[in-house]
Amino acid sequence: VPVLEDGSSLVGISSRDLALMGGLCLLTETPRSALHDLTQNLSFKEHLEYFPEVRELLRALYAANYGEAMRLLNGLKDEVLMDIHLSRHWHALHTSITNRATASYVEPFLTVDLRKMALAFGCDIEELEERLVKLIINGDIEARIDSYEKVLQARQTNMRQSTLRQATNLAESYVANTKAMVLRAQVIKHDLMVKSVSLLDVATQPMLGRM
Repeated sequence: VPVLEDGSSLVGISSRDLALMGGLCLLTETPRSALHDLTQNLSFKEHLEYFPEVRELLRALYAANYGEAMRLLNGLKDEVLMDIHLSRHWHALHTSITNRATASYVEPFLTVDLRKMALAFGCDIEELEERLVKLIINGDIEARIDSYEKVLQARQTNMRQSTLRQATNLAESYVANTKAMVLRAQVIKHDLMVKSVSLLDVATQPMLGRM
């Protein structure tokens, strides 16, 4: 019989409780890209039908609908605090899920407008900035915050710009080489020969003329 951390077994736990416990715990470690598969897992899907709010939370996070996800997560607080197994873990669960959603939001971008992000998460900008600072300190996000402009900037920006410059230089070099090859082909085609003249030839030419 499965046993929980507090020593109690899962015998007698309802499908609704399993959906709540399983859903929240999975959200603390499951990549966002895999959340859809969780909602379609036959064994887990059956339990989720008894707690649609948890199912919708999974779907909202998968769809990157962070405002709706935070609303659903916060709406589970009273239910979690009444659960003898989860109540003491609410803060840790809430923090972990919120932090993962925050990191997931900023991941695709080089710069993020904190005002728009706060609006998307349904929180004030000071709360969001404090959360982001902690994530940066912990190494969960590689970025820096411009508190004056209220912008988050990814630290790989310079590396990406450098890569772009290298690609541009390579393209320009390729175009120049191609033009040179075309010109050479045209010269050969029309039997035009250009002889190189060395400094020795130039220096000795008058002397040879006098001889």
